[in-house]
Amino acid sequence: MSPVPSSLEAATHFRLRSRRVVSTRSGYDAQSSYVEQFWLPVLGPSTTWLIRHLNTRLTREGEGVIIEASATARALGLGEHPGKHAPFLRSIRRAIDYDLVSIAEADDERSPTELTLLVRRLVLPLSDRLCDRLPDELAREHRRLDEMRHADEIPLVRRARQLARTQQRLVIPPSNVAG
Repeated sequence: MSPVPSSLEAATHFRLRSRRVVSTRSGYDAQSSYVEQFWLPVLGPSTTWLIRHLNTRLTREGEGVIIEASATARALGLGEHPGKHAPFLRSIRRAIDYDLVSIAEADDERSPTELTLLVRRLVLPLSDRLCDRLPDELAREHRRLDEMRHADEIPLVRRARQLARTQQRLVIPPSNVAG
C-alpha cells in the first residue's frame, strides 16, 4: 500500500481538481462499461463508485468543487464512520494505490481539514499484470478487446509497445535493489 498522509484522516472536506496525465495510452471515461467490466473486479464496488462519483461531480460542478466527506460517504452507501479504517477512507486509499486519485501538496491558505484530491479524468486500460488477476473468462475478453484496439496500430508502434511491456515485466523494482 502506498504511503498516504495522515491528513487524509483529518479531512472533513475535499476540493476536487482534474488530474490531467500526458500519456501515449488512451483512457476510458469513469462511467464507461470498460471500467465497470474490467476495473470493478480489481478495485471493488466502493472504489469504483467513488471514482465515478468524483468524476461526475467534477463534470457537473467544475474544477475546485468542494465536497463534504461524510455526505459523500453517505451518498455512496459507505456510512460516515470516522477513523483511519472507515470504508470511505479505504476507498480513497485504494484509488490512490491504483493511481486514479492523488493528493495535492498542502496549501498554507487552506484549512487543515480540507485536502485537494487530483482525480484522473480518464481511467487507463488495465495493465497486463492486473489483467492476469481477473477471472479467466474476463481476462480472455480483456485481451480480445485489447487486440482489437491495437489492430489498427502501425506495426512499428505496436512493436515498441510490446518491447515496453516486456521491459516493464523484467525490470526489478527499485525497492528490491540493495543500495
